[in-house]
Amino acid sequence: TGLLSLGHTTSHWAVRTWRLECRLLKALSSRLIYTVHNVVPHHDDSPFVRRHLRAVYRIPDRLVVHTNRARERLVDEFGVAPERIVVMEHGIDSLAVCDPSERTRVRGEIGVKTGGCLVL
Repeated sequence: TGLLSLGHTTSHWAVRTWRLECRLLKALSSRLIYTVHNVVPHHDDSPFVRRHLRAVYRIPDRLVVHTNRARERLVDEFGVAPERIVVMEHGIDSLAVCDPSERTRVRGEIGVKTGGCLVL
């Protein structure tokens, strides 16, 4: 069987099931790769969640993160061996082109004046 890549946990319940799911997927695959979008869920950084994540992060062959800071956190906070972590930055979508008339239309729809600061 081939490689598998998983996403991040989002709730107490998901944290509980990810450990079992990771073990099952590891048993069924030749290598397991886990994509760590958030080192800990934004909404729940509790000892309970960290305990389960520590166990989850030990299962995959490789962990993929999007920043060097996330890599540092996995090493420092969860004891993950650095050689098991791959940093794969998101990058910028260079194909996205913003048409000036579209920008004006959208600003009008959401009530932001031309020239005003807009962060999405």
